Amino acid sequence: MRERGQAPERGRGLGRGQAPEQVPGRVRLWVKYCGGCNPDIDRAGLVQQVITILQEEGQAVDLAYAEDSLPLPPGGVLLIVSGCPTDCASRPAGADRYPTVVVAGTTLQGKPVSPAALARKTADAVCMPRRR
Repeated sequence: MRERGQAPERGRGLGRGQAPEQVPGRVRLWVKYCGGCNPDIDRAGLVQQVITILQEEGQAVDLAYAEDSLPLPPGGVLLIVSGCPTDCASRPAGADRYPTVVVAGTTLQGKPVSPAALARKTADAVCMPRRR
């Protein structure tokens, strides 16, 4: 409990001018989905599993959805999720400036992954750019 006249304690929010990738334990996750015409995987379910894994590991996740016509603001990791190996999800403007993780069906970064391990490996890939 704080004493009268003391300022309240600050939470773990972002400081002025700090992007989420600059704050330990926090990740900004930009998600871009394909149209979902012929999915081999539950795209939204996969993203939710990834978020749950990250949160269980103590990461705060700022989730946002990427749009084709709008450039992404600075910071974060772009997660492209296509439901099948065709990998037809379009990339948002300026996507080449971001660490990008691509899931296409049961492949991660172009390599086959067992469906049971896909969420875990995707969560690891999302954190990888932050560990460099």
